[in-house]
Amino acid sequence: MGETFGFFLAAFITICFARPVAAILKIPTLVVYIVAGILFGPSGLNLVKNVSSLSYFYELGIILLMFSAGLELKITPSRDRTSVSRLFLFNMVIPSLAGFIYGFLISGYAGFDNRLFLSFYMLTLVGSPASEVVVQLFREFTGRMSHVRKKFFSQLIVSSVFSDLVSLFIFTIIFAFHISNELYGILKFFFFASGFFIVVFKGLPLLQEKLLRRLKGINTPEDETTILLMLVVIVVSIGAFLQVPAVVCAFFAGISLANIDINRMVRNNINFISSAIFVPIVFIIIGAKVDLNIFRYLDNFLVAVVTIAVLMLVRIISIYIASRSAMFSIRESLGFGFFQYPS
Repeated sequence: MGETFGFFLAAFITICFARPVAAILKIPTLVVYIVAGILFGPSGLNLVKNVSSLSYFYELGIILLMFSAGLELKITPSRDRTSVSRLFLFNMVIPSLAGFIYGFLISGYAGFDNRLFLSFYMLTLVGSPASEVVVQLFREFTGRMSHVRKKFFSQLIVSSVFSDLVSLFIFTIIFAFHISNELYGILKFFFFASGFFIVVFKGLPLLQEKLLRRLKGINTPEDETTILLMLVVIVVSIGAFLQVPAVVCAFFAGISLANIDINRMVRNNINFISSAIFVPIVFIIIGAKVDLNIFRYLDNFLVAVVTIAVLMLVRIISIYIASRSAMFSIRESLGFGFFQYPS
């Protein structure tokens, strides 16, 4: 209990000073959170020795982040869906092919017996764009983006979540085949997960409307906030029973409610709970989970450096192509001037 209290005390101090530090250094705030987490973790001050004890706070923060991000996205016209499909190609398909090739090469270098398994594993690793990071960047910089950039970024988020979902599904398939060679369980998972998402899209707005109608005349923004959070809990709980990842459930719940009329104060309440408290703790915990001691061994260091370099290069190339296809300039496609930092 004592070390957990010390960790959260250091975390809240970091949250207070993170934005001014990020503004001075001209870097995203989440970088400050992650670096602070590394300093608090086993690679630094070692404030908390059992990082797994913080997993509940991590899961809750990710759920709130993805739900609030889904509430801000509205992908309705066919033109938007076409753009999302194009971004999915650059965001998932191309990186996945690069990851498969890299996995095949590195498995030969490391002497793995099952080279195909490691190749598919690297396919899912490189193909997954870490949508929680993309979402946090969108939330931090969206207020200073032009309408065109904001629309592109919102489409990028949707394609990133779909990419993560496909990567998780592929990983489930290869893991099931590697362990038990059972196809029935995979098909059953796909069938129930698809039906679950259809029910969420169609039924969640109706359920929210009925609940608010029951509270008509006595409901406050706090009541509406409680109802929305309760709906997220229900969706995530049912998704957990069906073995659907919580982050995906929360994001789809947010998208399903994005087109209904939600009080501005309710949105502000949810944004405050997620972005001001839980989301910073999520990235601090991510940093605390990093153990730099593994780099003491040369082989580990070389594999990690090469893997990070491949991930960065593939992502830079894929997003550059996607940005150019959306008619952004070469400079903007490389990230220069795309984000506007506060002065």
